[in-house]
Amino acid sequence: MYPVSALGVLWVVAMLALALDARAQDLAVTARHFGGGLDVRHDWSVQLVGTEVTIERSGKSARRVRRVRGRDVNALKRSIEESGFSHLHTRYGCFQCSDNPVCSLMVTLGGVTKEVRLYQYMSSGLPLSSPEAEDVRRFMTVWRAVKRLAGLSGAKEFCP
Repeated sequence: MYPVSALGVLWVVAMLALALDARAQDLAVTARHFGGGLDVRHDWSVQLVGTEVTIERSGKSARRVRRVRGRDVNALKRSIEESGFSHLHTRYGCFQCSDNPVCSLMVTLGGVTKEVRLYQYMSSGLPLSSPEAEDVRRFMTVWRAVKRLAGLSGAKEFCP
């Protein structure tokens, strides 16, 4: 058995934290919510680069910038990878309706950028058992994870 000093343990912990933070650095996410029409009360955006999150909300005077833990960013990264986000189509819903609310996610992971926009469905809605519905659920998994990371879980939205 080798003696372990407190300094040695501290060094190992610091190196693990740096490794987690470095892994988080290869992820960038921009999420935007547009409430539709001329009503901007529910518009907001989130930008995550590394471990820094910038949040802007319509009607709020200042944007907020906060740091999040590398492990939380890595959890988001796993959510993106497990959802198959990179395989989604670029848009869903009624994109011909220019005033419809839109939820947009742009993810850069491993040097590859993918943007997906989810427009609000019309009154007929989305058939729950369709392949498109499964894609929308995959989008919403990442969407909710980004909102949680930004502290916007309670923010009103018009996504399905």
